[in-house]
Amino acid sequence: MVREVSIGDAQVEAEMNLWRMTGPRGEWWRKHLAETGAPVAYELPDGWTPYNTPPVRRIDALMRETAGYTAIEIKVTRADFKRDTHEKRRAWQAHTRRFIYATPAGLINPSEVPPGCGLWEFDGSRLTIAKKASINKEPLALPRSVFDTMLYRVSNYERAA
Repeated sequence: MVREVSIGDAQVEAEMNLWRMTGPRGEWWRKHLAETGAPVAYELPDGWTPYNTPPVRRIDALMRETAGYTAIEIKVTRADFKRDTHEKRRAWQAHTRRFIYATPAGLINPSEVPPGCGLWEFDGSRLTIAKKASINKEPLALPRSVFDTMLYRVSNYERAA
């Protein structure tokens, strides 16, 4: 298990590219993006700006399993859980087999958990599966940056030991 891992959000990058194409250097961006084959969104969501839409998403823990990876988002308050959005989960759900919320027991009703996501509850002595997550049978490959993060953390751990 690796804690606090970040991943780029491909949808935000595609939206950013569309926004770039509408700016003062739009012609240059159109040519550059066509040459590189970078993704471009068809439209920008209402209220979208590059200033309020982070291109990188962080997960609290990434767990390696035999069949792939599970993204774990820890929530310790209801307010924190209520602020979570599909946009915040999207990149990790695309790249992992499961997306799980881990909370203190009773904090969240399993019916409140978004479709496809799971809920693990901890009561101080044991972990309980309150809602099973759907399995993403064909997750996208994790980007190299995620593996670089894991290798960096392992190398620092071994140096400290």
